[in-house]
Amino acid sequence: MSPLVIGVVFLVVLVDGAVMAGFAYYFGLFARVRVETVELPALWLAYERRTGPYMGVAAVMEPMRELLARRYGIACAQGFGIYLDDPRKADRNHVRSVLGCVLSGEDAARLPETTEGFYLAQLPPCRALMTRFPYRGAPSRMMGVMRAAGALLRHMERNGIPSGPIMEIFDLAASETRYVRFHEMPDGYLETLYEA
Repeated sequence: MSPLVIGVVFLVVLVDGAVMAGFAYYFGLFARVRVETVELPALWLAYERRTGPYMGVAAVMEPMRELLARRYGIACAQGFGIYLDDPRKADRNHVRSVLGCVLSGEDAARLPETTEGFYLAQLPPCRALMTRFPYRGAPSRMMGVMRAAGALLRHMERNGIPSGPIMEIFDLAASETRYVRFHEMPDGYLETLYEA
């Protein structure tokens, strides 16, 4: 093989590697992940209940954003999912989740007392464990679950914190996803959102 062909092949491999590393960096593969204890404020949630695999939950969040914008003129900058069951311990086709939008108190006050097509609830303020991960599209979502949610679960196991519902908040304005495990939420409170 001629030195020119070897040089071209080497250059192509080098450029491909650099492009792949750039994409991995952009979507957060090398982002620093820390588990921190935070004081969460009260959160207003407009949501739907869902039973089934946790994959594809964004398909529920987007119609909720559109409904709030169209019907009530509310722009939702934060989507969320609360995953009530551990898919490692439960049948993945029957796991329960609560999905929708995080609202400001002002936006929640604009909604009628009885809503049509979704539920409305307020989570009380509480202490929580949280990790953050950059949000830059679907690849970030997958990497965030592996890296940030994984770091949160490992931290819980190392420190003897029982497993329980995990909340995922997609904050479009901050371009980040937060993974939250509530510390001081009253027992069974999150499950009542599903049973409402």
